[in-house]
Amino acid sequence: MNLDEMITIVAGISRDSAFNYSCFIVESLSQVLPNFSAKKIALKSCDWEGWMKSKCKALGWSHSGSPLIWRETGIFGGDPTYVGGSLELKKFTNTYYGIDIVLSKEEQKALDYDYLLADNFKSVYNKEQLDILHVTISGAGRSVCPDLVMQLASLKGICKNGIEINLFDTPGHFFKIKDIVKDASAIGGELRSIQILANLSDGLGNCDILIILDHIARDEQESTESWLSRNYDAYKELSEQINVYANSNLKIIFCSTGPNCFCANVLVKEAPKINKNNVIVISAHYGLEMIYDFIKSMDVNLKGISYPPVWGFLGINQYVDVHHIIQNYLVYFPNKRALTSHTDSAQSLGIKYSELRWLLYLAFNKEPHEALIKRKNLSSNKKNNRPNVFAGSFNIPQGIFFSQPVHLKILDDDSRVATDEYGESAPRVGFFRNFKCQDFIVKRWDKNLEDLSSEPVPEETVERLKANLRELDRYLGPYPFDMWNQWKDLTNKIDDSIVERCSPVCGFVRSALELVNFDDASRPRGTESKKRKRGAGLTVEEKEQELLPDLKPKPGTELRLSELPQKFYPDDATPAEITRHSLDTSYALDTLLNKLKDPMEIIGELQLSFVCFLAGQSLEAFEHWKGLVSLICKADSLIPTRRAVFSEFLNVLEIQLSHVPEEVLCDIVASNNFVYHNLRKLFANIESNTDVDDRLKSLAIRIRDRLTKKFLWDFKDLQEEDDDEAPVVVALD
Repeated sequence: MNLDEMITIVAGISRDSAFNYSCFIVESLSQVLPNFSAKKIALKSCDWEGWMKSKCKALGWSHSGSPLIWRETGIFGGDPTYVGGSLELKKFTNTYYGIDIVLSKEEQKALDYDYLLADNFKSVYNKEQLDILHVTISGAGRSVCPDLVMQLASLKGICKNGIEINLFDTPGHFFKIKDIVKDASAIGGELRSIQILANLSDGLGNCDILIILDHIARDEQESTESWLSRNYDAYKELSEQINVYANSNLKIIFCSTGPNCFCANVLVKEAPKINKNNVIVISAHYGLEMIYDFIKSMDVNLKGISYPPVWGFLGINQYVDVHHIIQNYLVYFPNKRALTSHTDSAQSLGIKYSELRWLLYLAFNKEPHEALIKRKNLSSNKKNNRPNVFAGSFNIPQGIFFSQPVHLKILDDDSRVATDEYGESAPRVGFFRNFKCQDFIVKRWDKNLEDLSSEPVPEETVERLKANLRELDRYLGPYPFDMWNQWKDLTNKIDDSIVERCSPVCGFVRSALELVNFDDASRPRGTESKKRKRGAGLTVEEKEQELLPDLKPKPGTELRLSELPQKFYPDDATPAEITRHSLDTSYALDTLLNKLKDPMEIIGELQLSFVCFLAGQSLEAFEHWKGLVSLICKADSLIPTRRAVFSEFLNVLEIQLSHVPEEVLCDIVASNNFVYHNLRKLFANIESNTDVDDRLKSLAIRIRDRLTKKFLWDFKDLQEEDDDEAPVVVALD
């Protein structure tokens, strides 16, 4: 059809003679004239009057009766031109085309009867089609398909007029599908028809349920990213076909051993016409793989056990939820003996009924299946055949991570602690690494030094381990993805440049630094101390300090963090300026920020020092983190010019505070919470500084309220000085 072609539309009351006559004229002309197109709109008599008036009002026409005829330009319905009724149509065809169609009364009755039969047949046909379940199976060459077809054909009452099944797969599976069709054709039952499709799109038009059995197999050496990319392309193409051919009520069932959840997400995203609630992923076989061993390990009867729910990205990371296995129990009330009666008993008979219960409904601890296994003297390690010693981790996401190889000792309660080879608690040692796609990192453990070796692992050893990855997999623990979002929040400002600048030269962050003694000749001595020796002499504490060895971290093992200013004022500062800079650390903070390539690096360094303390238990990093917090919180005049730094600092600090207990933040000497007191100063500075914009003030208020709710910290009366910091008034007599 051309875009400029004229279309003649006939609208009227169904079974009206004038309407039937007009339809007969335009349908006849459309068959003999190449450029004549017709369209029919049939309405019930009760709906006609309102529809006609609405149409005429919208287009400015004056018309009465049935039919209403007009012409439009092109398939998009542009430029409607009024024709009139059946008489005007007859006159128009005679004038424009030179055709005059006249029907006798008998011919008109026959025409009305033909249209009546056609309408009845169409309504019956449509009703039958609505009562037929149309199922299309993609991947019909899979081994599960014959049983699936038999089960569908044997279902009773699923649809009034039966089931029609379409089978599709790649050409290599044609003979398998042909055998399925041959066997299914002899079944009968609810199966109306079964056919093989040349293209999947042919089975989407009137499809009610699309069952996907096929999947893209992963090559032996293929990376996860490449495999998922191929799946994405395949299901994006399927989504395009669904958008074009399928109806919006289509229901889709994924049932394969591929990455089903990933593919389902792609389809939901790329095929928006499909309701996401109509897309289902079947995961039963993942639960079946382990339910037998699990149930047998607890010595429970398999009868009445349902499949356990499975969560996660099926085909990539799935987790079998053994806590919610359902069992069909037989309940005897009041007891089993009451089901049989005695001749001399007046008690009524008991009853027996079935009840669905959680399999572990009698257990109340967090690991009920472990408790049941222990009572039967069974080991969970024996059940899943996993070793007690793990050699590393696999499936680590891309990004910066802190890796800390440890020797794990399994305690009586099955918990694990890091120990040395003698079973004693061991200090932490780890390293930062920005993991890329397909990274394979191998480190060597030095048994003599009980430490990670800094020597590189030979390339042939790495390649040998790569080639034996399938066997190595049982000694690797999966990355705990439940902690990934928390880790990203803690490290989102750390990049390669910060890791390279701040990490020790040796590459390893240690909780217990190796200290070396500086000899007396190498001790740093200043002129001021010499003057004091010649003058008033040394105090008792200074004499004791002189007798102690001067221990320093072994060169190359300490964190290379930014050096915090020792004094907060310029060298040539006046006494008044020294006081001002001591109360407001803006000068010292700005000096530190100017030494960095990017001022926001201070936030990344704050995060790095915190995770070194949190994960690596580095006291050195903790002291640096405290110094940065104090330096930033005591700044005032710098807040408006470094607004982004303070905004990120508040967000980062709030996240960090949720990962440490409050008692860790307490200063033992001062007997107070140093973070709380520093935040009071920062919130007071933001509140009183008139140059600070409203957005930062609003952010500070929101974070202040959340901290008050979580830690019960009191941030009221911020402008009032604490008693310890208030000026001392001395009365002079």
